[in-house]
Amino acid sequence: MQKMFPHRLFILLMVVSNFQVSAQTICISPLLPPYFLPIDTNAMLDGTRSGSYKIPFDTIRFNQALGTQAFDVVMVVDGVINNTQIGLADRYVDSLVARLQTIAQYNPRFKYFNFYRIAKLSNEEGAAWGYMGDTTVDNRYGSRFNAFGLPRLILPEKYDTLFADVGEFVPQHDLVLNLCFDKKYGGSGWSLYDGRKVASFTLDEQTGWHLGDEVAIHEMQHIMPFAGHGFLGDEYEDTLACPIYDTLPLQYLTSPNFTGDTLNNRKWEHCMSEPGVGFFPNAGICPGNYRPTTNCAMHQVYDMPPFCPICREHSTAYFDSLFNPVYNVSPTPAVFTGNYTFSVQVDTPSVNTFRYQWLLDDTIVASTTDSFSVDFSLLNHGTNHTLKFVCTDVDPHIIDTNLRRPWITHWNLLTQDSTVGVTTSENEVFEISLNPAKTEIFVQSVFALQTISIVNILGQIVYKKEVGLALSQKIDISFLSKGLYIFTTDSPASKKIVRKFLVF
Repeated sequence: MQKMFPHRLFILLMVVSNFQVSAQTICISPLLPPYFLPIDTNAMLDGTRSGSYKIPFDTIRFNQALGTQAFDVVMVVDGVINNTQIGLADRYVDSLVARLQTIAQYNPRFKYFNFYRIAKLSNEEGAAWGYMGDTTVDNRYGSRFNAFGLPRLILPEKYDTLFADVGEFVPQHDLVLNLCFDKKYGGSGWSLYDGRKVASFTLDEQTGWHLGDEVAIHEMQHIMPFAGHGFLGDEYEDTLACPIYDTLPLQYLTSPNFTGDTLNNRKWEHCMSEPGVGFFPNAGICPGNYRPTTNCAMHQVYDMPPFCPICREHSTAYFDSLFNPVYNVSPTPAVFTGNYTFSVQVDTPSVNTFRYQWLLDDTIVASTTDSFSVDFSLLNHGTNHTLKFVCTDVDPHIIDTNLRRPWITHWNLLTQDSTVGVTTSENEVFEISLNPAKTEIFVQSVFALQTISIVNILGQIVYKKEVGLALSQKIDISFLSKGLYIFTTDSPASKKIVRKFLVF
């Protein structure tokens, strides 16, 4: 039986006094794979790529419908010295894009990802060794191995240059990856105090087992903080890194996928019904912590297993927080008369987990449709109104329903009639009693009523009656289904009254 070795990736936040911005989230790269692992015959070594590539900037894939409303991932390439090397790096970008589509939480929403590549030439190839300059390589972003004395940890030292390049081409970016053109095996994920984040990885041809994709995917999870839940941590123990980790302030040690408490404040109690979820020892770098499952892509990278339910939930909710699938929204009409249809378009995921609702003045009036018609003559013109379209992602990967993202589009319907000059308000001259109602409503007016009608939310008249100039009327509504209805009436004085009422 092949042994499964945990890797040495972990997340750290530490203060480095030598730099202007000193707090960083650092993730150490895995150890070399065991010698008996097979050689990857698919490693891309010929420097070619299907189609053409552009220097220094290339768009790998782009969602035309959503544009920058999509999730913008930028990959910068460090340590390349000629166009042939950029071509080789582009093949690795293609490989990562293909591999991401095999990951459960990425696959159904991969259409929302925009990918870009930036490759400005360096003066020298590859990465340096030693964070403080043990060896020197004149690369563009200062990528170095052995950061903080940890051999496989590679960090870009010149982060100001890196983010200036990213901002030049993709100012709206959401995630930044640094591919260093070096054959050694390494990676990291780090975040600055000011919110800038980078995940780094290498080509990794030296081991004979191309792990660039796996390391990149793992590191990406480390730089996806969501809703105050912190960054995903590594689900294993590492005695070498623990002394550094223990020096960090407590507020930087928050990770949703490891804990030291299995009884009182259980982080993933809401996931305990998921297969394989429990509390398993040896996680979170330092002794005494527990992880949610026996194995996870945050535990090892080669033979990459699936992400655990907690990690899937975290990154799925993070994706949802950074893209917007709603586009081609109807404008608000200039004149509020007649019938007007409001509509949106929604770029649904390949496995559609989106649910729709339309709300008129915060009352649900329609669902499961991307359009809704409003008859303005049926609205109360004594006030303004709000129409909302709410699209909610009910993806089962998001187990805690409080983390589900609603995308809300709203229109302000300024229908208030400022020309009506009456000394008493409509609320004083006309009243519907028993609202909300179940079997009957009672209407009373200071105007003589001639015709009364009840209209449903589709604009269909479901009840109409001549009442012979009555001032009050009891109406049986037991035949109506539950929902929102519009009551209208007119009088010989040409006074039209419109009221909403709810049947429950």
